[in-house]
Amino acid sequence: MGLIASVSRRRAAEPAPEPIQHRADHLARRLGLRRGPRVLVHPTLTEPCLCGLARPVVLLPGRWLEGADPPRIDAVLAHELAHHRRLDLPVNLAQRLVES
Repeated sequence: MGLIASVSRRRAAEPAPEPIQHRADHLARRLGLRRGPRVLVHPTLTEPCLCGLARPVVLLPGRWLEGADPPRIDAVLAHELAHHRRLDLPVNLAQRLVES
């Protein structure tokens, strides 16, 4: 996701319900993170993603979230938090800079 798209999606998103943010914080601690990123809900996003280098956030699609059961939400949050833990975003940026 490009920088402009990332910024506009963050602006259009709203904070996730408190239980989901608490669950993300709990999963982040289990993954060895001091603090997990904020979780936001985007109304038109089609798939979950992690975005932002300085202040990363997990974006969840609103429609998906309405019908998802707790184990599935946990799995998606854990997947996105693993990207954060492995520093995938800064590593991918560095790789793109080296390639260009």
